[in-house]
Amino acid sequence: MKDQINVQEIEEMVSVPITRTGVELRGICVNFTATIGSATEGTDFVVENNTCCFEEDAGCTSCKIRILLDDIREGPETFYFSIVLDPEEDVCICKDNLTIIT
Repeated sequence: MKDQINVQEIEEMVSVPITRTGVELRGICVNFTATIGSATEGTDFVVENNTCCFEEDAGCTSCKIRILLDDIREGPETFYFSIVLDPEEDVCICKDNLTIIT
């Protein structure tokens, strides 16, 4: 099952938690994407920075995506968050890397 986060437009920001495990927890950054579903980038949400960084020895961090408040009455809208792997880094995804944000 994919992770899902529900957020209201009035909250202005959604934080997507990322947990990592491993023997060596060195400082590292990962990139992410937010892919449109029924929500539209630029109208419903904005990715201002597509990088999340883990400090050395930190097992978790969160990636932030700005939610845009508009005056249009609409039902739930969805976009998708996923981690993008850099082949140069020693990082692997051990479970599904897709989070649904509604």
